[in-house]
Amino acid sequence: MPPTKTYNSKSFKPLIQSKTNKPSPVEKSLDLQIRHWLKRKDLLVKAVKYQKTNESAKINALIDKWRGICHQASNYLLNSMQVKIMHMGGYSTWKQQQKDKKINQSFDNDSYRENLSDFVNTEEFTHLSSYEQSDIMDQLNENSNQSISENETEETNLDDQLTMNELYRLLNINYDLIYN
Repeated sequence: MPPTKTYNSKSFKPLIQSKTNKPSPVEKSLDLQIRHWLKRKDLLVKAVKYQKTNESAKINALIDKWRGICHQASNYLLNSMQVKIMHMGGYSTWKQQQKDKKINQSFDNDSYRENLSDFVNTEEFTHLSSYEQSDIMDQLNENSNQSISENETEETNLDDQLTMNELYRLLNINYDLIYN
């Protein structure tokens, strides 16, 4: 059975024709139900067609292909990062630079948090609307929660080299998505 025409829900053209110009609430309700079931039928027809054509085998082959490409690209990136780290003075030097960057960022966040907390204590803050006050307080709480979570996630990596798992964490990529 060939798939039927898909329906555009943006333009309202009632499927049930009313005798008057304005459809009644019952007619609108019936029309919405008809549209809903037509969409469901179209979806089922597409699902049956998908199952019959063995598209899942093609998709799995594509997933394997792109995982292989990701493996190769990440291996290349890891090797180039390791070479750059060695030129910088080694893994421990690079880790120390990363910690220094985090400390500098935390100082910036601390000064921002101090400015916000000072502003909360001013008379100008009391003149703001309650919505603006709550927004500022939310920002202050969010900023302090971020600094707490950053302090809790200190590095416990005892390796003397950059690992693939750590590289993926630095790039904000899910390691399990590629390697599992």
